[in-house]
Amino acid sequence: MHELGKALIGDCSYSSIEAVVGATFPDAARRLRSLMPQAFIVITGYGAQGASGRNSAACFNSDGLSAIVSSSRAINYAYPDEDLNSRSFANCIRKNTLRMIDDITTALAVAARAG
Repeated sequence: MHELGKALIGDCSYSSIEAVVGATFPDAARRLRSLMPQAFIVITGYGAQGASGRNSAACFNSDGLSAIVSSSRAINYAYPDEDLNSRSFANCIRKNTLRMIDDITTALAVAARAG
């Protein structure tokens, strides 16, 4: 797979070839990352489907880059009250997004320390 995107590597050392990988299968994600070290990986499954930051970390390179986490339901639909106004809805989305960022950042830091 690495050869597939080699001719498409840009100035930032990443290929324009990317993959979509479910974080709910971290062993498969690690294998795919090793096969595609210069590809971006779009990560699905975070949050509502059960994957955590720890699962998602398997998709990133050792520098903590090269992956994009998609988390629609855990962010847009995780609010405590159905009678939200637009401001409180926006605040819930912000809190859920920051929680996700913290979870993934912490998992990447733990993975980096583990080597």
